[in-house]
Amino acid sequence: MKKFIPLFLAILLVSSFASAEFAPTLLGISGSQYIQYNFDGSNLSIPVIVSQKNARVMLTIFTKGKGSQILDIRNGNLGWHYMNKIDTCLFVSSAYDFAPGVNEINWDGNVQSSEGGGLVPADSYTYYLWGYDYASPRELAVSILPYNWKCDSRIITTEEDGTIKTKPMISDQPDDDGLYEEFTTFRYMRWNLGDDPADTGLVTSSFISAHNSSFSLALDPSNYNTVFHEDIRSGGGGNGTYAVSKYTWIPNDFAVKDLAWGGTGDGELSWTLTGYDYDIGSPFTIDPTMLISSIGCGDMKCMDSYLISIDMQTGEELRRMDTKSRFVFQRPSDGAWRNRTPCDWSFVNGVLSMIPHYSIMMAGADPYAEDQENFWLWHNVDGDNFHDHYSDSATYAANPIPQYVYGGRQDSNNFLTTPTYDLGSVTFDLTSPDGTGMGVFAVSDEGAGMKSNTIYVDYGSAYDGMYICGNVTAGWYFIGQDSFKGTITQEVIAETSAPAAYSVAQNTPNPFNPTTTINFNIAKAGKVTVDIYNVAGQKVDTLVNGNQSAGNHSVVWNASKFSAGVYFYTVKSGSFSKTMKMTLVK
Repeated sequence: MKKFIPLFLAILLVSSFASAEFAPTLLGISGSQYIQYNFDGSNLSIPVIVSQKNARVMLTIFTKGKGSQILDIRNGNLGWHYMNKIDTCLFVSSAYDFAPGVNEINWDGNVQSSEGGGLVPADSYTYYLWGYDYASPRELAVSILPYNWKCDSRIITTEEDGTIKTKPMISDQPDDDGLYEEFTTFRYMRWNLGDDPADTGLVTSSFISAHNSSFSLALDPSNYNTVFHEDIRSGGGGNGTYAVSKYTWIPNDFAVKDLAWGGTGDGELSWTLTGYDYDIGSPFTIDPTMLISSIGCGDMKCMDSYLISIDMQTGEELRRMDTKSRFVFQRPSDGAWRNRTPCDWSFVNGVLSMIPHYSIMMAGADPYAEDQENFWLWHNVDGDNFHDHYSDSATYAANPIPQYVYGGRQDSNNFLTTPTYDLGSVTFDLTSPDGTGMGVFAVSDEGAGMKSNTIYVDYGSAYDGMYICGNVTAGWYFIGQDSFKGTITQEVIAETSAPAAYSVAQNTPNPFNPTTTINFNIAKAGKVTVDIYNVAGQKVDTLVNGNQSAGNHSVVWNASKFSAGVYFYTVKSGSFSKTMKMTLVK
């Protein structure tokens, strides 16, 4: 019996460690991939399927495949909204609060009244459902990363070879602000989502000595031990020098600077501006070949505002895009000019979101563009009472300070959220994929403190959702979030009892725990296999292995004995093979 007690305690100890891991309950939002509509002004019922949590959901309607026809368009109050070569938003619904299950949002086929109103022509349109968990309190994901006023972290979702990470990695901001200090040691940290939020031994750090920090490191996506840091230092006489350097990440030691990078012998690519201020952008990786950064001044200490594209391997400046046409603006109250430079980035589906802190401005751009004409995709400025406090001189005079903006990120459908600092107990602003403001929202336990940043995990993992940082507390917190993309079309979608071809549907529910159903169509009788694989490509289960008749089939996978994470199912019949991704949550 005495031997049993230590063993029993050991089992309890192991169980307590396992239960300490971060394993959030995900929010799922989905709908119909195709919806047929006659565009006759009648109410169209759009299904909204919510799973596992309550959700506040909004519907948006966009043009589909019309981007090449939308060139240099400005609309809205005071010309606040600019679009170029991007499909545009025609309708934004009110927010609907739904419980888990099948719900609906109605649309009568009309354009938003602010865009002129009227029935849209019969055609095909993209619709999005975007939602978040408004009812549950935020869930602690990691508590031990130190608080920083900008919370400028990046979440890495793939391995260096491009395969999917089982646990996303946070590359975190330094724990020493260091602004204007002559020389400071910055500690940059890495953390895997899913680990025990309070286990300090799981943090990996590396140190960089610099005059100042732009808050986040850029990582070479093909080698995470190669990182890029931006240093800011006063040159005296009102001048400022901005320098980007390449380092080798050394775990729990000082990173090593690559002195050959930049071609000057000191390991720096640098710029000097007149009218020194600290409006700069953290370096950001676009792909394994290109790095971007920005330089400029705040409060009109200079007229410069540029996006710099850099060769990641050599440190050579590739091009310099003038951004002052979007980020230098004139106050409506007194005609005074103000200048901001984009300082936070998110690159999704070819769109680079550009967000300057403490500014009313946001923009989307194509970082591969060679000229100004093709660079800008959308721009949201003062005038729509979104992301700003005023739309004319009178309201500006009453409240001359726009709300603070410190950062923001896009989800996989290019919806952009930015933290809302100074509007009371609200959490974030939501912007549609073309820059249309959708409103200001709050999580259930929000207070009136500082809101610093939002980050998405959105790649079919067990950690998908929105992560928020703020209220001067260390760490990141999880909020359930999801979005869905479908098509509304005038075409009749034919349905037949017998399938004309092979097909495999997305498993339902997804995410799931512990069972899910896989539906597939077989065009002709023959041998069929349905196999389950983990993210490492290892087959972990076989659901079907035998002859099946032509027609519709379904099979249930019970994953109770498997750990949470991303899995893939492959349906094979003859020469036909299709693989789909699914997420098991526990």
